[in-house]
Amino acid sequence: MNVFLKMKSWQVFGLIFGLPFVFQSLLMSRIMSSNTIEPKEIFGILSYMMLGFMAIFMTWFWGLGTGLNNIVKPEIRPSSKLFKFGIIYSASYMILFMLFMTRFVEQEELGSMMGVIFPLHLFAMFCMFYGLHFIAKNLVMAEKNEAVKFGEFSGPFFLIWFFPIGIWFVQPRINKLISNNDT
Repeated sequence: MNVFLKMKSWQVFGLIFGLPFVFQSLLMSRIMSSNTIEPKEIFGILSYMMLGFMAIFMTWFWGLGTGLNNIVKPEIRPSSKLFKFGIIYSASYMILFMLFMTRFVEQEELGSMMGVIFPLHLFAMFCMFYGLHFIAKNLVMAEKNEAVKFGEFSGPFFLIWFFPIGIWFVQPRINKLISNNDT
């Protein structure tokens, strides 16, 4: 996973944001030029594309979280167990949700399942926000070599949250940390 720590901003941006944009543009142009549009087929293709790109995003998250956590001094290093659980849960939930949605997209049973889906979805969102928190905190702790409070890492937290923009600011800091740690 160290490959994500060493990637340049433009490489991460292209992989997580640019590549999906190109694929979706190609799909949309194919749809627009087609005489027959099958909504179920399009939904299926978009679902699998989204799964693929979310897998890249989650792998990037995993790489950042575990890699930065390993750089932090052991005395102040937070445990990564909850972070790892959150990423695994979110990824698993996404896969199951997509499979569920592609199967039940046209059926009446979908409404009755919302009582189950909604709390699971909220928990997946919590896990993703915890991942943001964990990565941002480890980034600043690795830079400062001391324990930090949320106010000190709130900047990286929001930059990672709004990743298409934040990548350009956070990834160079990560690259600098990795290059300093390698020497």
